[in-house]
Amino acid sequence: MKYSVIQKLKSKYNLVKLLKSNQNRDSKTIDLWYKEKFTRQQADNYLQLKEIGVFIVRKSETNKNCHVLSVRVPKYINAAEISHYLILRSKNGYCIKGLDKHFDNLKSLITHCSIMRDMIPILLNLKYYNQLAGVDEYNKNKNNFMYYFTSTTSLGSTISSTSDFSEDFELDLSTSSSINLFN
Repeated sequence: MKYSVIQKLKSKYNLVKLLKSNQNRDSKTIDLWYKEKFTRQQADNYLQLKEIGVFIVRKSETNKNCHVLSVRVPKYINAAEISHYLILRSKNGYCIKGLDKHFDNLKSLITHCSIMRDMIPILLNLKYYNQLAGVDEYNKNKNNFMYYFTSTTSLGSTISSTSDFSEDFELDLSTSSSINLFN
């Protein structure tokens, strides 16, 4: 099957719409790791007996309009075995204090930190909350990747950028070379 550039963009737009509609399904796991009213002491008590990588996000007690990412870490990272990272909110979105990478929402930041270890020293353990919520792990990982991919890429920048392809360019997506992201 061959697609023109316009057809590919329409297809990508429909995929993004579908993925955004699926984000609501993930909302029940957000409630499990978001503990808005937890104090630092409550976070420490909650995480003390959890496995490494388990985390919560809570409102900061000292910095208005900020959140804190509290994470259970190995002793070699922090002797108290719990580290706290301030999450700032600016016009560019959410970021961990001292870092330049911004995210549109807390879920995007958390998903990134569960996939990449470039912002904090360990990966966040979303699997823990998925199991508590009874979410199928295979489908959840697929949804997390797709959510992360769509939240860190911009369809708008793809459409507005100039292309090296002519209007007549066609891409061959025969069944033998296609990859189905949803099965």
